[in-house]
Amino acid sequence: MVWAGICAHTVVGSYFFENEKVNGTTHLDMLQNLKIELAESPVFAGHQMTLQQDGSPAHFSVQARTFLNENFPGWIGRRGIVDWPPQSPDLTPCDFVLWGILKDRVFARRPRSIEILKAVITEDLDVISDDKALLERICQTVRKRYLELFDVYLTAVILNIQHV
Repeated sequence: MVWAGICAHTVVGSYFFENEKVNGTTHLDMLQNLKIELAESPVFAGHQMTLQQDGSPAHFSVQARTFLNENFPGWIGRRGIVDWPPQSPDLTPCDFVLWGILKDRVFARRPRSIEILKAVITEDLDVISDDKALLERICQTVRKRYLELFDVYLTAVILNIQHV
């Protein structure tokens, strides 16, 4: 299994979970490595980042949430500082675009071993990361989807108030 993230400037990762199950401990290890990677990257120097993750059990572990609270203030996720709407892959850029692009690129190259597969994934994530126009379009789409969600939420709140 591989983890990667996406933001306006770049793709972060890849972090491979090879021969191990993704659980609270392995996810925490990945988050700790991610923090180091982000701290060492000039792309993120001086920028505040908000980490978003879904509600999978590994993401929801006490140790992962404690680490996020201490290191990524304002993180978004299940029981996070900002709660994440469940079952909403349409709001997650990795789900609605990154994994599909990566899958197409990797399958086209037909890697024949785990080591080659990992190398191909890493190379293809670098290529995607270099496509700044694509990343900007993705970020614009995310903003649009968040605004649409906010409009729906606000309408529901107003309708609820009117019926009270």
